[in-house]
Amino acid sequence: MAKTVTIRVEDDVYKDFARHAEEEKRSLGKFIENAVIQYTKRSAFADDEELREIAEDEGLVRRLKQGVEDAKKGRGRFVA
Repeated sequence: MAKTVTIRVEDDVYKDFARHAEEEKRSLGKFIENAVIQYTKRSAFADDEELREIAEDEGLVRRLKQGVEDAKKGRGRFVA
């Protein structure tokens, strides 16, 4: 079921949102909803630079591999 969310933004931000919403032929609410969905999808995953940093961190990679092995053997406690 849809929920109502109230936000407070500065006038210039509101005008920018309204302009983009009009350009996309969306209501202001649908524009903001879509923008937030797109942001959360992008921020949920590591980008190429972040992945490169992870791969270059030998200590982190070692701990991740150990964690995978521990999980396979049922060691540890897993939190959802």
